[in-house]
Amino acid sequence: PEAAGHEQMMLGCAVLLQTRFVQSKVVRDWGLLSYFLRALCMSDHNDKDSVIDALDGLFATFLSYWYQVSLDMPKYKKWSSPEQSTIGIKAFEGYDALLTSLVHIPNKTSSGSVMHWRYRLMVMDAVTAMIRDDVATPLVVWSSLLEGMVSDVSHLRETCYPAVASALELIQTVHNSKDPENLDEKRFPDKGSKHHAGSPPFQVTNAYSWSVRALCVTPAYTKSVQENLMAFLQNDVWLDKMIGYLCVIQLARPKCFMGNHAQMFKGLLKALGAKAMFETKLFAHLDAFVKVDVQAATRPSSDVYLGAHCLAAEMVAGIIRGVKHWSEEDRIKGQDKVKAVLLHVMATPETESLAIWTATLRFSIHDRHPRRLAWLTTLLLDGAVPTEIDSSQSSLLTCKRLLLIKALVRELGWRCPALCRQLAHDLLPHLAHPYAQMRGCVGALLSTLSRASWLPLRSDDPGPTPPPHTPGNNTTPGQTISWLT
Repeated sequence: PEAAGHEQMMLGCAVLLQTRFVQSKVVRDWGLLSYFLRALCMSDHNDKDSVIDALDGLFATFLSYWYQVSLDMPKYKKWSSPEQSTIGIKAFEGYDALLTSLVHIPNKTSSGSVMHWRYRLMVMDAVTAMIRDDVATPLVVWSSLLEGMVSDVSHLRETCYPAVASALELIQTVHNSKDPENLDEKRFPDKGSKHHAGSPPFQVTNAYSWSVRALCVTPAYTKSVQENLMAFLQNDVWLDKMIGYLCVIQLARPKCFMGNHAQMFKGLLKALGAKAMFETKLFAHLDAFVKVDVQAATRPSSDVYLGAHCLAAEMVAGIIRGVKHWSEEDRIKGQDKVKAVLLHVMATPETESLAIWTATLRFSIHDRHPRRLAWLTTLLLDGAVPTEIDSSQSSLLTCKRLLLIKALVRELGWRCPALCRQLAHDLLPHLAHPYAQMRGCVGALLSTLSRASWLPLRSDDPGPTPPPHTPGNNTTPGQTISWLT
């Protein structure tokens, strides 16, 4: 039995440890930090709600420090050689041991007991916060994150999805969009739309970060990570569980497009290349999705139906952004898969999933050059606006397609003047359409075209110079306004 006052002692310790003095001492001593973090994550034997809440708040207080903790402090200057490190490259001595011990904590509980899900989530949050790009992450952490993606705890799964996406980004040692040997990047520079009224962006904006990654993420380490990922993706049991969790609306699967899920699929396609699509069943869900009869009289429940659309939309967004640097042949194959899905969506007579797909297009098109998206623009515009008004036909599919085009126009903006002109020419006759639904969609799209086609005033003339202010200057308010106007 617990001693008298044990609960009050735990609460008092939690309050004391959250003071600034103690925080500064813990984060500056790697040995103390490692001991404190492991002890906090192993405190699941405290089953009182008040104590659990206090320890959870203590963990949240230190979480921001673990994101920013530096390995360059005097007590951290201890690095292991490649022969001593478990990942085969130069690594910080305590970092590898700490992360390895953290991922093993859920397996070290007493016989027959299961760690409380809040502490399992605490362990995974700590591991996620400690992943960084200046030290290679141990392979056992990769395996732990991938296993967490199929956990029976929904909160744990939703923590692992963005963690895997972030870890995949951190193992990239070359910024392809800044590679001087990539001719397409010079012709069609992405993420440059904000510089339309000024000088173009620099070729290299974060050379230091890429050089730091190149020192710790060696080709051998990257290959071992890729092999680990492929082993999980080729495991049908693991893959079926992951797809099953992602395609059904539940507590951790909201009824909307999730950008962190799309980012995870994008990261897998960038890290593994074309073999992630053609050598695994990762995107088999898309093949089953397009085989559903769009004219079926019955359909699954709303949660199952929208869950399938959410997962398909996140996969499509990941493919559009992830195949950017593939070979031309593989890129065309990936785009064909996307085209089949979008054609199926546009042929389905319902608007319940429309918000999911508009969010997908905006995620996929954001900061992309219009010429890279010519295939997508052509797919959406071909036959979108009927040449003649036929009041005997339903306008549902046409309205759905126009609203998808609206998302396209909002993201491309001023960079697609020819598209805006053609759309305005085709839409004007439909302002007098007999159906109010069609008139509303046409008006909304024309309004978006007006905002997108507006160009800011850019002139070399700086304008009149305001008169200097002197003590004897008796400028009247009217004269001051005259030069301002």
